[in-house]
Amino acid sequence: MSNHLTDRERDVVELIALSNKEIARELGVTEGTVKVHLVNIFRKLHVKNRTQLAVAAMALALAVATPAQAQWLWNWPYAPWRIQPGFVAPPLPDPYAPARAAQAAERGEALPVAPPPLAYAPVSPPVVEVPAPVPPPPLGWIYGPLTACADPPVCRTTVVAVLADGANVRAAPNGPVTGSLANGVPIFPLDRRGDWLLVAAACSLAPTYTWSVTAGVPLSVCM
Repeated sequence: MSNHLTDRERDVVELIALSNKEIARELGVTEGTVKVHLVNIFRKLHVKNRTQLAVAAMALALAVATPAQAQWLWNWPYAPWRIQPGFVAPPLPDPYAPARAAQAAERGEALPVAPPPLAYAPVSPPVVEVPAPVPPPPLGWIYGPLTACADPPVCRTTVVAVLADGANVRAAPNGPVTGSLANGVPIFPLDRRGDWLLVAAACSLAPTYTWSVTAGVPLSVCM
């Protein structure tokens, strides 16, 4: 699926963790051009927002990476599945700080002083007991070789990874098709029978206007 992207669109995907303004500065284009690229990328990859695009990009990277690269990607602290709600990335260092300091010294001005450290220990947040999550319902059976392990070697999560738009989901191993999942959709393997995996969706799914050529059912993507 990533083969449908232009070289410039791939550059935008690689920088998706940045803001549109920062992407524009890195690529030497305007913010309007970045927005046009994002609209085209969302349409081609069947995603609706930057979060889904980041997950799809990481899933595709895991699918084509070597085992060592996949392990590094999975352990990356800013991977989409590791970022908690409310997370704020640490600020980047100011590249112009030395120049500002030199200019302030020439003018005889004092630089702003950083606030002193807290004289007391921060209050620990209250402990909230979270109920165990309800396991997701089975979605159906998918042919194992059409997936890629997302967290080797345990493979608690896999992603659809084929040289097409997606893979069919069946009611039983090699049984009738009940649906189809687009490339990059994460899934949980629940059971195995030979090369077939009983899977559950690792995200909320929504159908698209793209149809499976072999089964005549719509491809589903993460919402």
